[in-house]
Amino acid sequence: MDKKTSKTTFQKAEPIIFLGIVAIIGYAGYQVLLADQLKQFLAGGSLNTETVTQQLAERKSYYTSLSALDALYQASKKDTEKEITNLIPGQQEIPEIFASYEAIANANGVSVQSMDILNDKSVAQAGGSNVQSLVVSMKVANVSYVAIKKFLDAIETNIRLADVQSISFDPRSRFVDISIRSYYRTNRTASQ
Repeated sequence: MDKKTSKTTFQKAEPIIFLGIVAIIGYAGYQVLLADQLKQFLAGGSLNTETVTQQLAERKSYYTSLSALDALYQASKKDTEKEITNLIPGQQEIPEIFASYEAIANANGVSVQSMDILNDKSVAQAGGSNVQSLVVSMKVANVSYVAIKKFLDAIETNIRLADVQSISFDPRSRFVDISIRSYYRTNRTASQ
């Protein structure tokens, strides 16, 4: 035989060895690069349609609960703003002060003889806040200790924020002078 035409066993096996090496490299590449990616598409994987559908349902449920919580927060915020407005009104509301203290006095058996309201300059100048105060001076008559106590308790528990500054009375007459500080807000900012 001719040396050129005869092939050695190695030469005959060369294509098979080459295909084997390519197969080994391909399998290793598949294992390193694609196996983990393909497992994500199988049941329980993060890219599986059932898993994605379940995650979507969980996120919709979470969004719904967040929306409900936000609605509750907004509602409570409005209620809180309303309560603050009731506690410390946005204006002096002098007629309302007269009416509310007169109603409280009548409900507790106290007769209001006179009532005077003045701006309280000491609070207006202190701190630079937008909370101002009014001093309500009133003279009540024909009252017993129990009636005055009920009247003052009712003022303390009234929805409008106020504090009793002073009480003075003359034991010979049945008149009691009461000084109350009542608060209100202004639109003035702290920088003004």
